[in-house]
Amino acid sequence: MLKGDVINAIRVRPKLIIRAYNTKGGQDTRKIQVHPKLKEYLAEYDRLINLKTWIPGSNEQ
Repeated sequence: MLKGDVINAIRVRPKLIIRAYNTKGGQDTRKIQVHPKLKEYLAEYDRLINLKTWIPGSNEQ
């Protein structure tokens, strides 16, 4: 699963994309509605990841 399947360039997608190669039979790509609470968590996660890339030295391990 890719970040773009959940979060696009602007916001959290209203539907989660599960690509065919990640599904049980590998048959069809599926879209699942994202619960509002999960959407909040994902938006906060995305905000923190984007913030971290702007802080000097934050990418060092």
